[in-house]
Amino acid sequence: MNKNIPSHPSTELERIIEGMDAYFGIPRAAIETCHISNTYRDGKDITIFEVQLKDHNPPCIHCSNLKTTVHGYRTSHIKHSVLAGRNCEIHLKRRRYYCPVCQRTFSEENPFVTRRRQISLETVVNILEDLKKPEETFASVARRYGIGASTAMQIFDTHVDMQRQPLSEYICID
Repeated sequence: MNKNIPSHPSTELERIIEGMDAYFGIPRAAIETCHISNTYRDGKDITIFEVQLKDHNPPCIHCSNLKTTVHGYRTSHIKHSVLAGRNCEIHLKRRRYYCPVCQRTFSEENPFVTRRRQISLETVVNILEDLKKPEETFASVARRYGIGASTAMQIFDTHVDMQRQPLSEYICID
């Protein structure tokens, strides 16, 4: 068992680590290290999870060569506000791999977000669930998840395809 992940939860944040499947949407066994810290930024308390996934040494995505090497690391900052009333971020330390055959680099898969996004998939699902409620506005949901109202609108427009009702053939105006 990894020494960075406690085996007996003693605090709320350690219980979160125990429930990685529910909080992060990935199995605990896939995580190599996870450090938790709290910070105060922009007038908000933020819980930061510094996560590194286990190395599974993937083949090259360009030429399918099986022998790739770790070329370096890059940290991705992801909003992951699935905990009610708490602003959370995941700082994912992603490996960069180098292929000696085609001499190109590529990044480790990111299970939390789609390409070029900074809001986790779990947070997007929760935002869409909250927007189903008729009493919720884009602004109220945005405040809850620590994003802008325009970002909440963009998430809604991207994932929801509402069909318009057809107009009648004749329109009468008096």
